[in-house]
Amino acid sequence: MKRLYELFKKSAGVTTDSRAITPGVIFFALKGDRFNGNEFAAQALNEGAAYSIIDEEQYAVDDRCIFVENVLQTLSELAAMHRKELNCPVFAITGTNGKTTTKELIVQVLSTKIKLAYTKGNLNNHIGLPLTILSADQDTELMILEMGANHLGEIDHLCKIAQPDYGLITNTGKAHLEGFGSPDAIFQAKTELYQHIQKFGKGLIVNADDQKLMNAANPNILLTYGTENADVRGSIMSQIPCVSLQWKWRNASENQPTHLFGSYNVYNVLAAVACGIFFHLEPKIISKAIAEYIPKNNRSQFMETPAGNKVVLDAYNANPTSMNMVLDEFLAMPGTPKYVFLGSMLELGKYSDDEHIAILKKLSENHVEYVALVGNEFLKFQTLFPDFNYYANSEILNSFLIPKRITGAHIIIKGSRANALEKIIDSL
Repeated sequence: MKRLYELFKKSAGVTTDSRAITPGVIFFALKGDRFNGNEFAAQALNEGAAYSIIDEEQYAVDDRCIFVENVLQTLSELAAMHRKELNCPVFAITGTNGKTTTKELIVQVLSTKIKLAYTKGNLNNHIGLPLTILSADQDTELMILEMGANHLGEIDHLCKIAQPDYGLITNTGKAHLEGFGSPDAIFQAKTELYQHIQKFGKGLIVNADDQKLMNAANPNILLTYGTENADVRGSIMSQIPCVSLQWKWRNASENQPTHLFGSYNVYNVLAAVACGIFFHLEPKIISKAIAEYIPKNNRSQFMETPAGNKVVLDAYNANPTSMNMVLDEFLAMPGTPKYVFLGSMLELGKYSDDEHIAILKKLSENHVEYVALVGNEFLKFQTLFPDFNYYANSEILNSFLIPKRITGAHIIIKGSRANALEKIIDSL
């Protein structure tokens, strides 16, 4: 590992994508269910990689192929080694819902003053996190790392690599129940971050309105945010179509507009404010940065289409908690007609049928002009709820929408990532 780390410091970085080779990088030949990166080791070298890290010896073409026992483990160990060499603190973020939006808002705020390295997009797993750490250079002043998980022990594993100094959990709702097994296990998994920081870190920023998180975080709370009894306090001023709030910190008070749909984003905003306060940014600078944040990642987006439709696009992912929250907000919005486009919620295991039926019941109890449901998890209940429209995938739905002219409607688009419901936007 010491030899590999010396090679890394002289390299142009690392990549696990054989299609993204640039001169001087080190290619890590990861394996998956449908691919074997070892097969591309020679190609990576031919395209300019300095070295290929492999774990199947027959793919070694010359001494630029470095054979290891397990490529993924080596990538993790290299990242852990680089983390120890960097002279900067690490701030980790996890949670069931809102962690990516919260991370983006925190980056938006802190980057006004601090040189950051941070998780790009949703690269928050056992591969993405090491790659983020390895992208940081010696000038980095703070690292912001998002941590995702769908099994117990994953957050703990990521913490062992990243060694976070500070942490924040957005919430602990229903998601990845198939992997976790129960809502209690989700809470246990997310609070693995707390446990690590309590042993090795410096402290936590916590949502004061979530008593379970407050109890789990004590006595390592550095700063709290929430709607009432918190260090950083916020209250909603308006939420149509995008949420605006007022927040207070000591004697400072700021009116905070946003470009985010949904009152549930208040907590994401307040988390970013609390982080800005903790890292000594002026309140007006924090407020200005948040006001300028425009979501572009299929999360909490509000847009108007050329056909005059007002669209809430929140189609990056879905679970029962986030699905219910966004539907409640959308159904309560003034204005008709309302069109609902939902994709199935995945990785719910034994809870899947009950959670999908609950969504269908909610829709049947509200007046909605049109409901389109995508995916087999909804399709199996077509006979129970025959008034809705069912499609196997977004491509079939799109072929129906193209000749159907929808104008002047209020529209919600929400579903798990595999449904790719954002594909229908151009047809609206």
